[in-house]
Amino acid sequence: IQRYKFMTTVTASLNKIKISPRKVSIVARMLHEMKVSDALNQLKFNQTRAASLLLKLLLSAIANAENNQNVNPDMLVIEKFDVGAATFLKRFHARARGRAASIKRRYSNIRIHLKVK
Repeated sequence: IQRYKFMTTVTASLNKIKISPRKVSIVARMLHEMKVSDALNQLKFNQTRAASLLLKLLLSAIANAENNQNVNPDMLVIEKFDVGAATFLKRFHARARGRAASIKRRYSNIRIHLKVK
């Protein structure tokens, strides 16, 4: 346990995912400061599309911790999620009298930070 004391956080990231950052951050806030095993159970039974993306990201971060840092996954805790806006596609929707309304199709960048308990 002493050798993990000065270890930096383990990270994994997903870039330019076609889902709004607002939708992802709702699920991500639910998992803050949670054990990895509890977070996996929460994400498996959550029906949203954001939950399936965060589940893949969490499994990737656990694999990074095991393979790169030799850390037992049972000792990991989610430190934080960074959910930010990426690029967006501009589209236009036809309106009355020949006008157009703009639509922004938003993309997200997601990063997870795990720490040792």
